[in-house]
Amino acid sequence: MTIKSKSYIRLTVEEVEKLNLCRKSIIGNYSKHQVISGLIDGGFATALESLYSDDLITDDEFNKGLDKLPDYLQEKVRAKLQR
Repeated sequence: MTIKSKSYIRLTVEEVEKLNLCRKSIIGNYSKHQVISGLIDGGFATALESLYSDDLITDDEFNKGLDKLPDYLQEKVRAKLQR
């Protein structure tokens, strides 16, 4: 079950233009919310990889974090870390 909370962010005109360009580069019709969610997942995956590589998080924290990612990103992180 996904728990939703309402959080709003303000974007500059330039940031919205960048977001729209990202949307154009993706095959299919994705909302700004979907694109931002994907970017957050990508950033989270990078953070997990970096923190784990530098021994700044435990195996348990790493695995709990991986569980929060879509399968394709879990595989990508594991492959980079050769786990």
